[in-house]
Amino acid sequence: MSTSMRIVFFFVALITMVCLAVASILMAQGQGWLATLFFVLAFVLIGFAFMTKRRVYRPQSQ
Repeated sequence: MSTSMRIVFFFVALITMVCLAVASILMAQGQGWLATLFFVLAFVLIGFAFMTKRRVYRPQSQ
């Protein structure tokens, strides 16, 4: 995988972790609907990253 793709996936992972942290904080504060929104956004980002990685990164067959 190229360096630029690694950087993109790093930032996607970073944004996902921030979404999960914000959702946890919002849930602790009693903002359930907003916490749910951030949890859903985080899991959509995770799914998108896995799909993209599978399509972009194809191992060389021997």
